[in-house]
Formats: sequence, structure tokens, C-alpha cells
Amino acid sequence: MTSTVLSEPTQEEQNNQGNLSEGSMKIINQYHQYKIEQTPNTLGDQFTKKTDALILKFNGKRDEISDETLRKFSKTMMTQRKVRSLYIQCQNCPLVTDKGLKHLTKGFQRFTSLKSVHLALDRTGKISSEGLKQLGEGLQRIKTLQSFDLIFDVSAITDENLGVLSEYLQKLNFLKSLHLGFDFARITDKSLKNLGDSLRRLKCLQSIYLSFEYSYQIKDEGLKMLSDGLKKLISLESMTLNLECCKYSDEGLKNIGEALQSLINLKSLRLNLSSCWKITDNELKSLSDGLKDLTSLQSVTFILRNNKDFTDEGLEALGQSLKRLNSLKFFLLELTW
Repeated sequence: MTSTVLSEPTQEEQNNQGNLSEGSMKIINQYHQYKIEQTPNTLGDQFTKKTDALILKFNGKRDEISDETLRKFSKTMMTQRKVRSLYIQCQNCPLVTDKGLKHLTKGFQRFTSLKSVHLALDRTGKISSEGLKQLGEGLQRIKTLQSFDLIFDVSAITDENLGVLSEYLQKLNFLKSLHLGFDFARITDKSLKNLGDSLRRLKCLQSIYLSFEYSYQIKDEGLKMLSDGLKKLISLESMTLNLECCKYSDEGLKNIGEALQSLINLKSLRLNLSSCWKITDNELKSLSDGLKDLTSLQSVTFILRNNKDFTDEGLEALGQSLKRLNSLKFFLLELTW
């Protein structure tokens, strides 16, 4: 049995922005942090009253993590009322199921000052709509929550599960930052419709990250419904949209461009359209039209790797739109074939 090590995180871990949304990083960096490096099945009260930010990493390769482990840990978590930021990662934990997620939720929903939750579930056991229902119900009880990040194992990403999650997301109307990673998902346009319906209700949202990389069943209709939700986020300042290897056409990106026109407060935009073989000059022109009046934009990143169907005409239209952005400080266009 391994021992529990409670220590302050390294500077590298504090600055690991690849795993946390911008909103979560801002909140975590404000507070005293502790991390659990190894978690055995017997847990005592290892925390101190000044534990404001908690980083928990459960690795099945190193420790035998199960639903029972998380139940015991949740019991300890319940004593911590002042935690403001929570990072939980379950990696290679096939013994963790809906019950484990329920235990974790039961623990952190007691935090009366919680502002940020990051939950990464990678190669766990079966997580179904029931587990997500418990998570959603717990989140909506946290009235102080400002930032929510969810990175999901591909096996747990289904239209049914995202439908349940979307139902609860729309009730988190106090959120300022939302980070959702659903790469390699076998979801359809139905999931994007549910997500779009939820997003339109998050009026306070300032930062959003959505990743659907290699989600082959997402098509134009799904992007239209997602765009309809995005265009309502008029307080949005930062948006990342990863659509690498998705199947859409001119019509799909036309809707994204129309959504951009409504985001008048947007300061940062990152759009990944790599390996989407149907991107033509018309699509680049649609995106350019969406950009040209966003006078607050300071940073723009377009990633267009492995796309061969557009020409200099499309790139020229993009350049003309960028010229109008007087606040622009950073622009990156990545092109490789």
C-alpha cells in the first residue's frame, strides 16, 4: 500500500494550462494549493483549513482505485468547506463507475465557496447517463461555481449522455467559463442540438472551449444548431472551437461565421479546421465576413492543416477582414499539406 503524499504543487503543475481552461487557471492561481500525489484505499483527514485549491490525481496503474476508494475520499472531502478550486483526474481506473462519480459529486457539492471544477475521466469503467445526472444535480447546487471543465473518455460520450449533461448545463447560468472536450466521440448532430440549446441560456459566459476532434458523424445540421446557441453568448471574450476531421461543408462554416458576427465582445478566437477536405474559398469567405466587425479581437488563430481545396482567393478575403481589426495583436495561420 502506498502512502498519501500531501505537498505543494510544482511551478510546472501550477502553469499547466494545457489541462485547465483559462477561467480555471485564473481561479486556481489565486489560492493556496495542495495536491494528492498518491491515493491508497485508506484515507485519513490529511487536509488543512487553508486548503483552497485541491488537485487530485488518481492513476490506476499506480494505485488500485475503485468506487470504494472514491467513497472514502469523498467522506474526507466533506470536511472541507472552503475549497474554491477542484481538479480531479481519474486515469486508467476501470473500477471507477457511476457510483464513483456519485461519491465525488457528493463530496464536492458541500464546498460552500467552490468556484472552479475540472473533471477529467480517462479510461475509467462504465459512466452512463445516471452518473452524469448525479454530476449535473451536484453542480447546480453550487451557486458559487464560475468555471467548469469536463474532459471525457470516448467510451462515455454518447448522444444519450450528452443529452443528460446538456439538460443540467443550461441550469448553470452563473458560469463564466466552460471547457468541454469530447474528442473521438461517436455523437451525432443531436448532441450539438442539445448543447446549442443549453449554451443560449448561459448569458454570463465569457470563455468557452469546445473540442469535437475526429467526431466523424457531426455534419452541417449539427454545426447550425451549435451556432444558434453560440450567437447568444454576447458576453463571450474567448472562444476555442476544435472541429478537426469533422464532416461538414460550406453551409456548416457559413453558420459559424454568422455566429461570430454576434460576438461583439470577443477578444480571442482559436479555430481548428484541420483535415476537413471540403473547406473551400467560400468557407473562408464566410469566416472572414464573421470576423470583419469584431473590433475587440486581439488574438486570432486559424489551424488549417491538411486542407487542399481553398486558394489564394480565400486567404485574401481573410486578410482583408483582418486589416479592419485595429485591436489585433496576434494572428497565427497554420497551413501544412
